Amino acid sequence: MHIISARIQVKEECRQQFVDASRAIIEGTRAEEGCEFYALHEDVHEPGSFLFYEEWRDQAAIDNHFQEPHFVAFGAAIADLIDCEPDIAVMAVAEPGAGRPRAALLCGFTPAWGFSAGGLRGSEIG
Repeated sequence: MHIISARIQVKEECRQQFVDASRAIIEGTRAEEGCEFYALHEDVHEPGSFLFYEEWRDQAAIDNHFQEPHFVAFGAAIADLIDCEPDIAVMAVAEPGAGRPRAALLCGFTPAWGFSAGGLRGSEIG
């Protein structure tokens, strides 16, 4: 299994446009073969700071994802909405059988699609 975390800082005035643009990539990606988990999160302490957290079956599924029309269209749609280049990390699960990787979500982020835990709430996306 492979994990991708992509941090994206959105211009303050463009937050809602980014959220709206994210809907198509979320829907399209979740339907892709090899996509095990795909969610968008927003930092509860820093609005406009987003994290895509992704779990993929293998590198081939990731390579295919990067060629999908919804992926390419998303990149074009957000080019003027972001403050800087996304910070993207791709990792392989180093300990097979260790459980679901998403248990290691980074502190400070809550899913932007409606998750609530300990009073922290994200806005609904996808």
